Amino acid sequence: MKKLILFLVILILMLGTLTNIYASQSSVNVSLPSFKITLNGTQIDNVYREYPFITYKGITYFPLTYFDCRFLGTETVWNQSTGLEVNKTGVTCGYRNYTTKVKNKNTYTATIPNFSIKINGKTIDNTKEEYPLLLFKNVTYFPMTWRFCVNEFGWSYKFDSINGLSINSTNPTTSNILSSKFYGNVINKGFLLDDKSCYYFGEDGEIFKISYNKNAKPEKIFQLPTGVEGAGGIYGWAWFYEDNNMPYFAYHHGGGIMGSDYYFQINDDGTLNELELGYLVKNFGDYYITLDKGGHPPMSPDNMYIQTKDSEFKKLGDPKYYYAAGHSYSEINPSNGLYMIDDYVYAIGSVGDIEKRNPKIVRVNIHNNETVEIGSTDTKYFVIDNSIIYRVDTLSKLYKMNLEIYDEVQIDIPKNKSVEVLNDKIFYWNEKDNKLYLYGQDKAINENGTLISMEIDDNYLICKFEEASKNPYRLLVIDKNGDIVLKSSDVSNHTSISNDVLTYMEFYSKDIYKVNLK
Repeated sequence: MKKLILFLVILILMLGTLTNIYASQSSVNVSLPSFKITLNGTQIDNVYREYPFITYKGITYFPLTYFDCRFLGTETVWNQSTGLEVNKTGVTCGYRNYTTKVKNKNTYTATIPNFSIKINGKTIDNTKEEYPLLLFKNVTYFPMTWRFCVNEFGWSYKFDSINGLSINSTNPTTSNILSSKFYGNVINKGFLLDDKSCYYFGEDGEIFKISYNKNAKPEKIFQLPTGVEGAGGIYGWAWFYEDNNMPYFAYHHGGGIMGSDYYFQINDDGTLNELELGYLVKNFGDYYITLDKGGHPPMSPDNMYIQTKDSEFKKLGDPKYYYAAGHSYSEINPSNGLYMIDDYVYAIGSVGDIEKRNPKIVRVNIHNNETVEIGSTDTKYFVIDNSIIYRVDTLSKLYKMNLEIYDEVQIDIPKNKSVEVLNDKIFYWNEKDNKLYLYGQDKAINENGTLISMEIDDNYLICKFEEASKNPYRLLVIDKNGDIVLKSSDVSNHTSISNDVLTYMEFYSKDIYKVNLK
């Protein structure tokens, strides 16, 4: 009985609170605008939009929905006690159209809310506003006056009788360039994005290419043979990768030890160049460096070759070493950890039986095959940035050394899951709290976000964070100066950067978006 009484008391208090918030709200008549509306180059379908733009007293009103705000670089925070806050933050996301099957009427009734409102930290007295904020379909709308649009949010807008109302914000503009209707259910089969096209595996082992042109259609460029092993079925052991901004795909055929890997470069017109059977191939201008993988796990030494555009492959390096790309033996992407600087190739080298191999960084002279061991043993992976080698050992300890002087110096960072170096800036994934840090700073980058991946692509660091209500940014891009040039609320599962353009697939819609980073 006491619990029932307590429940009723709480319910009455809650109803009283809601009554206080909404009791004095007055109703006003609003209508749908008859002119076109364009946001950052995207035309709005206001007729079937769940939250349409409306007009009141001759002023257009903007719906403060989650995605509409972020598409234009602002964020909203609602709290029962403190009310509504709207802030310009520079966030971005892909446009969502909020389309329904129900056609909107021409006129509606909205209300004038009396809860607390702050815009960029400034309190708004809505009772004294000539054009007050409105409440419509349980969404707050604000008037697109010069004061708010230009002075507070930095937007530019113009109106004419032909094009209607055009609004452009200052945050990075995200454009939808390909609808998921083209690839539908094959989303988990494998994808690769670049700045021109999307590549993906079909249901029956096909490999498709589709460009981002408006009227483009999927083009089949290859058929995987049956018997390709893998968790995804008979076509499962196949993958895409990118090297020097060129797309590639590969597949493994046969058993894990005795089978072979096949590698193909995809040209702009969809034709293919087949690479050497069973080899990882890395292009360095006039040179091609190849690594014979020799099965899974790798078995044989003396497995590195060099070729110029006008010559045949020849052996490279000391024949006693087994050579591998600078991440791990399981790494399938040849662009990771294989470097050529001047007349030297840098790779992982190891000697002896596979169970006893102690991987080290080796430097190989391409003219005389002189092979020099660099640094200590137990190398997990390494990167080279601005003539500095950064080496991570099997205990996740980080060391650095100059390309000319091989005296290692340990860098004191916490135990980490991964390290990336961009223009001498060391970013690490802290194993303890799963946060992203820049070496030398105590505060985490995007401190409310749990990091799930990071990678260097075309001189940018792409960081993805776990989707959580407390984390406003699920995708960050950092440039070589260490500046965050993009922060997005979108969840993405495929990304690529080329020529300062980020291309990504949004997780839920599966649509592909692009955004300029400069």
